[in-house]
Amino acid sequence: MNFDITKAKVLISLLAGLVLGALVFFTSFQTCLVLVALGSVEGCLPLGIILSIHSFIFVTLFVYVLWSFCQKK
Repeated sequence: MNFDITKAKVLISLLAGLVLGALVFFTSFQTCLVLVALGSVEGCLPLGIILSIHSFIFVTLFVYVLWSFCQKK
């Protein structure tokens, strides 16, 4: 079996980013529903989507760079 460590790093980094991005999205979505129900905030869902995308990108890059750095030592 041919195991490529680079593919594994990319896949695990993407998976970690997707998981955290989904958690941020669902948390912000639930918070948005509560705030809208209370009449405080309208239109907060786009902010949740933006936060999800940012957390996906940040976590994906962070895991990949951290893994690459630890592998060199």
